Amino acid sequence: MTTLADIKRGIADVEAEIAWNNAKEYANAEEKQAFKAIQFRADQVFQEFGRTAAMHVEPRGGETALQYRVRIAQTLAGETKKYRHTEISPTIDPASLAEVEARIYADAARQAKHPLDLKPGEFREIKKTVGTRQYSEFVTGEGPGAFKTLYADCIAPTQLGVLMVDGKPTAIPNMG
Repeated sequence: MTTLADIKRGIADVEAEIAWNNAKEYANAEEKQAFKAIQFRADQVFQEFGRTAAMHVEPRGGETALQYRVRIAQTLAGETKKYRHTEISPTIDPASLAEVEARIYADAARQAKHPLDLKPGEFREIKKTVGTRQYSEFVTGEGPGAFKTLYADCIAPTQLGVLMVDGKPTAIPNMG
């Protein structure tokens, strides 16, 4: 069954492909560096969702740094309960945008632990990389009981020498 979240991800993928085809050509190295700095800052939050800014909001041809910041902030606002229905004016001044960005980025980073598209008790693996080390982090839908479910089904049995296989407890063979 296709969910609204699946459709939104599909739309985001299509938008990313369109953006890639309309990739920005930079006037000089300084402008390119400014856009990369914006993207780097956004990546700190996008990575909490298991994505990158480059994948979803690549700079478009003819777009200014301020317009790019607005578009990234608007994309991240969609990931939050508090700001998802907020429309950021494309004519906002840089000082006001910095204030709005800070709030949206902080709220999106907090929301990443409980994505809006997950129901209580549902889990999603987010693969992350630090340096050359890759690891997985799991996020849950909001609501009570998600960790208890994970602990009861996955963690506690292994501490007792038991694994759940097809929903049935199975003894872990002694490898020693």
